[in-house]
Amino acid sequence: MGPPQINQAVRQIGTVLGVAVTVALLGGASAQLADFRTVFGWEVALCVVTAVLCLSVETQPQQLKASA
Repeated sequence: MGPPQINQAVRQIGTVLGVAVTVALLGGASAQLADFRTVFGWEVALCVVTAVLCLSVETQPQQLKASA
């Protein structure tokens, strides 16, 4: 399993955990619109934090060194 497969697996695990936390917070029968808005606000804030942290990730392809 190479880096692209590991990246995909981590993304899928993050998605599953995010949905599970959202359902756990809002899954109760007494959840109201205000509850949803609070959780949605936290999710937006966490997305912004993640985007800022990802700005430092190097995405340019590396040049292959010629072997002698």
